[in-house]
Amino acid sequence: MAVVDAEYSFISIDVGSYGKESDSTIFKNCPFGKKLYAGLLNLPAPVVLPNTDNFPEPLVVIGDEAFGLHKNLLRPYPGRGLTQKRKIFNYRLSRARR
Repeated sequence: MAVVDAEYSFISIDVGSYGKESDSTIFKNCPFGKKLYAGLLNLPAPVVLPNTDNFPEPLVVIGDEAFGLHKNLLRPYPGRGLTQKRKIFNYRLSRARR
């Protein structure tokens, strides 16, 4: 399990889990995941993004469909038959992960 920043630098890496474990379980049990879920990462406070309404948004970690949602963990919408809006969201999220 690895976490990289916006500049593709590794900030956390966890090696040694069994292949039969799901990515979500491995993440929840790795040091970074435990700190994220416990609110111990000292993340910046939510901010209002440029060109948006007055709704502060939190800093998020982007995962894939295997991960569960959390206030600081963003993932694509699962499944088929998505609305156009959800397809666009998934596309933009996939571009952000590259």
